[in-house]
Amino acid sequence: MESIALKYVHRKALSYLITLEEKEAKSVKAKIKSGDVIGLDDVVVATSTEFDNLIEELKKLDFSEPPTVKVIESNQIITQKKVDKIKNM
Repeated sequence: MESIALKYVHRKALSYLITLEEKEAKSVKAKIKSGDVIGLDDVVVATSTEFDNLIEELKKLDFSEPPTVKVIESNQIITQKKVDKIKNM
């Protein structure tokens, strides 16, 4: 079964943290560089020219609303006991 969640994400998508705190930005950028933070590509201070540049780049993109994704719901809870039982089969 294919992954529906990632199907509509652009292959070059980036994740940014936007902050007003320069100290936080420097700290998180260092953590991204060292690999201590995953899921973020960059940090931008909202009062910087870097933020202005980001907005200009975003203006060049064409955005569209993604389609509705059906989610499967279940009331089953996976516990360690159930996992161990399956492992021992």
